[in-house]
Amino acid sequence: MTILVTTPVTPSPAIVDAAVAIAGELDCPFLPRSRRSVARLLRDEGRGAAIVVGPHEIRLMTDTGSYGFHPNMAALRILALGQGRGDRMVKAMGLERGWRVLDCTCGLGADAVVAAHVSGATGEVCAVEHSPVLAALVRYGMQTYLHKERSVQEAMRRVSVTTGDSGDVLRAQGDGAWDVVYFDPMFELTIASAQGLDIVRRLGTSSTPSPATIAEATRVARRCVVMKDRAPGERLGWLGIPVVSKAKRVWYGKLEAP
Repeated sequence: MTILVTTPVTPSPAIVDAAVAIAGELDCPFLPRSRRSVARLLRDEGRGAAIVVGPHEIRLMTDTGSYGFHPNMAALRILALGQGRGDRMVKAMGLERGWRVLDCTCGLGADAVVAAHVSGATGEVCAVEHSPVLAALVRYGMQTYLHKERSVQEAMRRVSVTTGDSGDVLRAQGDGAWDVVYFDPMFELTIASAQGLDIVRRLGTSSTPSPATIAEATRVARRCVVMKDRAPGERLGWLGIPVVSKAKRVWYGKLEAP
Protein backbone atom coordinates (compact mmCIF):
# COMPACT_ATOMS: atom_id res chain seq x y z
CA MET A 1 0.00 0.00 0.00
CA THR A 2 1.51 3.33 -1.09
CA ILE A 3 0.51 5.97 1.46
CA LEU A 4 0.69 9.72 1.84
CA VAL A 5 -0.22 11.85 4.85
CA THR A 6 -2.34 14.98 4.65
CA THR A 7 -4.70 17.13 6.71
CA PRO A 8 -8.13 18.75 6.41
CA VAL A 9 -8.30 21.65 3.95
CA THR A 10 -7.67 24.35 6.59
CA PRO A 11 -5.48 22.79 9.28
CA SER A 12 -3.93 24.54 12.26
CA PRO A 13 -0.12 24.70 12.48
CA ALA A 14 -0.26 22.08 15.25
CA ILE A 15 -2.14 19.64 13.00
CA VAL A 16 0.36 20.19 10.19
CA ASP A 17 3.18 19.45 12.63
CA ALA A 18 1.44 16.27 13.77
CA ALA A 19 0.87 15.14 10.17
CA VAL A 20 4.49 15.82 9.23
CA ALA A 21 5.64 13.79 12.25
CA ILE A 22 3.44 10.82 11.25
CA ALA A 23 4.73 11.01 7.67
CA GLY A 24 8.29 10.92 9.00
CA GLU A 25 7.47 7.94 11.21
CA LEU A 26 6.05 6.05 8.23
CA ASP A 27 8.72 7.25 5.78
CA CYS A 28 6.10 8.52 3.36
CA PRO A 29 5.35 11.99 1.95
CA PHE A 30 3.34 14.69 3.68
CA LEU A 31 1.33 16.68 1.16
CA PRO A 32 -0.95 19.66 1.84
CA ARG A 33 -4.49 19.39 0.53
CA SER A 34 -4.39 22.69 -1.39
CA ARG A 35 -8.20 22.52 -1.51
CA ARG A 36 -8.10 19.16 -3.30
CA SER A 37 -10.39 16.32 -2.30
CA VAL A 38 -8.60 13.29 -0.90
CA ALA A 39 -9.61 11.31 -4.00
CA ARG A 40 -8.13 14.00 -6.23
CA LEU A 41 -4.98 14.15 -4.12
CA LEU A 42 -4.49 10.39 -4.47
CA ARG A 43 -5.03 10.56 -8.24
CA ASP A 44 -2.64 13.50 -8.61
CA GLU A 45 0.08 11.79 -6.58
CA GLY A 46 -0.43 8.23 -7.77
CA ARG A 47 -0.87 6.87 -4.24
CA GLY A 48 -3.22 4.15 -3.00
CA ALA A 49 -4.17 5.55 0.40
CA ALA A 50 -4.07 8.72 2.49
CA ILE A 51 -3.87 9.20 6.23
CA VAL A 52 -5.86 12.33 7.06
CA VAL A 53 -4.85 13.89 10.38
CA GLY A 54 -7.43 16.08 12.10
CA PRO A 55 -7.60 17.69 15.55
CA HIS A 56 -9.57 14.83 17.14
CA GLU A 57 -9.70 12.24 14.37
CA ILE A 58 -7.33 10.30 12.16
CA ARG A 59 -8.54 8.32 9.16
CA LEU A 60 -7.09 6.02 6.53
CA MET A 61 -8.82 6.73 3.22
CA THR A 62 -8.57 4.39 0.24
CA ASP A 63 -10.52 3.67 -2.90
CA THR A 64 -12.48 1.05 -0.95
CA GLY A 65 -13.50 3.15 2.03
CA SER A 66 -12.60 5.35 4.97
CA TYR A 67 -11.35 3.79 8.21
CA GLY A 68 -10.92 5.66 11.47
CA PHE A 69 -9.69 5.03 14.98
CA HIS A 70 -12.31 4.42 17.67
CA PRO A 71 -12.27 2.64 21.05
CA ASN A 72 -14.56 -0.11 19.69
CA MET A 73 -15.96 -2.27 22.53
CA ALA A 74 -13.79 -0.73 25.24
CA ALA A 75 -16.46 1.79 26.20
CA LEU A 76 -19.14 -0.87 26.81
CA ARG A 77 -16.69 -3.02 28.75
CA ILE A 78 -15.67 -0.10 30.97
CA LEU A 79 -19.36 0.66 31.56
CA ALA A 80 -19.92 -2.97 32.56
CA LEU A 81 -17.02 -2.78 35.00
CA GLY A 82 -18.50 0.36 36.53
CA GLN A 83 -21.79 -1.47 37.00
CA GLY A 84 -20.07 -4.34 38.73
CA ARG A 85 -20.63 -6.80 35.88
CA GLY A 86 -16.95 -7.55 35.44
CA ASP A 87 -14.84 -8.33 32.39
CA ARG A 88 -13.52 -11.77 31.47
CA MET A 89 -10.10 -10.52 30.35
CA VAL A 90 -9.63 -8.51 33.53
CA LYS A 91 -10.67 -11.49 35.64
CA ALA A 92 -8.32 -13.83 33.78
CA MET A 93 -5.45 -11.43 34.41
CA GLY A 94 -6.41 -10.83 38.02
CA LEU A 95 -5.69 -7.23 37.07
CA GLU A 96 -5.45 -4.64 39.83
CA ARG A 97 -4.78 -0.93 40.11
CA GLY A 98 -1.13 -0.01 39.67
CA TRP A 99 -0.18 -3.03 37.55
CA ARG A 100 1.87 -2.83 34.36
CA VAL A 101 0.43 -4.58 31.29
CA LEU A 102 2.17 -5.33 27.99
CA ASP A 103 -0.45 -6.06 25.30
CA CYS A 104 1.39 -7.85 22.48
CA THR A 105 -1.52 -7.69 19.99
CA CYS A 106 -2.76 -4.10 19.88
CA GLY A 107 -5.20 -3.98 16.94
CA LEU A 108 -7.42 -0.97 17.69
CA GLY A 109 -6.37 -1.18 21.33
CA ALA A 110 -9.71 -1.98 23.00
CA ASP A 111 -8.13 -4.51 25.38
CA ALA A 112 -5.36 -2.05 26.21
CA VAL A 113 -7.90 0.68 27.00
CA VAL A 114 -9.80 -1.63 29.36
CA ALA A 115 -6.54 -2.62 31.03
CA ALA A 116 -5.56 1.05 31.40
CA HIS A 117 -8.93 1.80 33.00
CA VAL A 118 -8.44 -0.92 35.61
CA SER A 119 -4.74 -0.32 36.28
CA GLY A 120 -5.44 3.39 36.66
CA ALA A 121 -3.14 6.38 36.80
CA THR A 122 -0.58 4.48 38.87
CA GLY A 123 -0.38 1.62 36.37
CA GLU A 124 1.09 1.42 32.88
CA VAL A 125 -0.18 -0.13 29.66
CA CYS A 126 1.83 -0.52 26.48
CA ALA A 127 0.33 -2.05 23.32
CA VAL A 128 2.54 -3.55 20.60
CA GLU A 129 1.36 -3.34 16.97
CA HIS A 130 3.22 -5.01 14.11
CA SER A 131 1.72 -2.82 11.35
CA PRO A 132 3.42 0.62 11.30
CA VAL A 133 0.36 2.23 9.69
CA LEU A 134 -2.09 0.78 12.21
CA ALA A 135 0.26 1.66 15.06
CA ALA A 136 0.44 5.29 13.87
CA LEU A 137 -3.35 5.52 13.59
CA VAL A 138 -3.96 4.03 17.03
CA ARG A 139 -1.17 6.01 18.72
CA TYR A 140 -2.57 9.33 17.46
CA GLY A 141 -6.16 8.27 18.10
CA MET A 142 -5.45 7.28 21.70
CA GLN A 143 -4.16 10.79 22.41
CA THR A 144 -6.74 12.86 20.51
CA TYR A 145 -10.05 10.97 20.22
CA LEU A 146 -12.84 12.64 22.18
CA HIS A 147 -15.26 10.36 24.00
CA LYS A 148 -18.36 11.37 25.91
CA GLU A 149 -17.39 9.10 28.82
CA ARG A 150 -14.56 10.68 30.76
CA SER A 151 -13.34 7.35 32.11
CA VAL A 152 -12.93 5.97 28.58
CA GLN A 153 -11.05 9.02 27.36
CA GLU A 154 -8.76 9.07 30.39
CA ALA A 155 -7.97 5.37 29.87
CA MET A 156 -7.12 5.95 26.20
CA ARG A 157 -4.71 8.72 27.12
CA ARG A 158 -2.81 6.35 29.40
CA VAL A 159 -2.12 3.77 26.67
CA SER A 160 1.22 3.94 24.88
CA VAL A 161 1.56 2.24 21.48
CA THR A 162 4.83 0.87 20.14
CA THR A 163 5.52 -0.46 16.66
CA GLY A 164 7.26 -3.79 16.23
CA ASP A 165 7.20 -7.54 16.37
CA SER A 166 6.01 -8.78 19.76
CA GLY A 167 8.82 -11.32 19.99
CA ASP A 168 11.43 -8.63 19.39
CA VAL A 169 9.80 -6.32 21.92
CA LEU A 170 9.70 -9.08 24.53
CA ARG A 171 13.35 -9.98 24.02
CA ALA A 172 14.26 -6.35 24.76
CA GLN A 173 12.49 -6.42 28.16
CA GLY A 174 14.07 -7.30 31.48
CA ASP A 175 13.02 -10.24 33.64
CA GLY A 176 9.71 -9.48 35.40
CA ALA A 177 9.50 -6.08 33.71
CA TRP A 178 5.68 -6.24 33.35
CA ASP A 179 3.04 -7.64 35.68
CA VAL A 180 1.00 -9.13 32.82
CA VAL A 181 1.85 -10.01 29.22
CA TYR A 182 -1.26 -10.44 27.06
CA PHE A 183 -1.99 -11.92 23.62
CA ASP A 184 -5.15 -11.86 21.51
CA PRO A 185 -4.15 -13.56 18.21
CA MET A 186 -7.76 -13.94 17.08
CA PHE A 187 -7.98 -11.44 14.25
CA GLU A 188 -8.67 -13.85 11.37
CA LEU A 189 -11.25 -15.69 13.48
CA THR A 190 -13.28 -12.76 14.74
CA ILE A 191 -12.96 -9.80 12.41
CA ALA A 192 -15.17 -11.20 9.65
CA SER A 193 -18.19 -10.90 11.95
CA ALA A 194 -17.06 -7.94 14.07
CA GLN A 195 -18.43 -4.51 13.31
CA GLY A 196 -16.09 -1.52 13.18
CA LEU A 197 -12.89 -3.53 12.76
CA ASP A 198 -12.47 -3.14 8.99
CA ILE A 199 -9.26 -1.21 9.50
CA VAL A 200 -7.74 -4.09 11.49
CA ARG A 201 -8.82 -6.56 8.82
CA ARG A 202 -7.01 -4.44 6.26
CA LEU A 203 -3.83 -3.74 8.21
CA GLY A 204 -3.51 -6.12 11.14
CA THR A 205 -1.68 -9.42 11.47
CA SER A 206 -3.04 -12.63 12.89
CA SER A 207 -0.15 -14.95 13.61
CA THR A 208 -0.21 -17.24 16.63
CA PRO A 209 2.68 -16.56 19.03
CA SER A 210 5.40 -19.19 18.85
CA PRO A 211 6.45 -21.30 21.83
CA ALA A 212 9.65 -19.22 21.92
CA THR A 213 7.61 -16.00 22.15
CA ILE A 214 5.50 -17.46 24.97
CA ALA A 215 8.70 -18.45 26.77
CA GLU A 216 9.94 -14.87 26.49
CA ALA A 217 6.56 -13.60 27.72
CA THR A 218 6.80 -15.89 30.75
CA ARG A 219 10.25 -14.49 31.52
CA VAL A 220 9.03 -10.90 31.19
CA ALA A 221 5.78 -11.33 33.16
CA ARG A 222 6.12 -10.81 36.90
CA ARG A 223 2.66 -12.27 37.58
CA CYS A 224 1.18 -14.02 34.53
CA VAL A 225 0.82 -14.45 30.77
CA VAL A 226 -2.77 -14.43 29.48
CA MET A 227 -3.92 -15.42 25.99
CA LYS A 228 -7.33 -15.27 24.35
CA ASP A 229 -8.42 -18.07 22.01
CA ARG A 230 -11.48 -19.20 20.16
CA ALA A 231 -13.31 -22.19 21.63
CA PRO A 232 -12.31 -24.99 21.95
CA GLY A 233 -8.89 -23.51 22.72
CA GLU A 234 -6.74 -25.29 20.15
CA ARG A 235 -3.99 -22.64 20.28
CA LEU A 236 -3.94 -22.71 24.05
CA GLY A 237 -3.55 -26.48 23.95
CA TRP A 238 -0.78 -26.30 21.34
CA LEU A 239 1.13 -23.79 23.45
CA GLY A 240 0.52 -25.62 26.72
CA ILE A 241 -1.37 -22.73 28.32
CA PRO A 242 -3.95 -23.88 30.92
CA VAL A 243 -7.53 -22.70 30.29
CA VAL A 244 -8.96 -20.51 33.06
CA SER A 245 -12.14 -19.15 31.47
CA LYS A 246 -14.57 -20.73 28.99
CA ALA A 247 -17.52 -19.25 27.13
CA LYS A 248 -19.39 -20.29 24.02
CA ARG A 249 -17.02 -18.55 21.59
CA VAL A 250 -13.97 -17.34 23.51
CA TRP A 251 -11.64 -19.00 25.99
CA TYR A 252 -8.81 -17.51 28.04
CA GLY A 253 -5.65 -19.27 29.10
CA LYS A 254 -3.15 -18.28 31.77
CA LEU A 255 0.42 -19.11 32.66
CA GLU A 256 1.40 -18.07 36.15
CA ALA A 257 4.86 -16.57 36.48
CA PRO A 258 7.41 -19.01 37.90
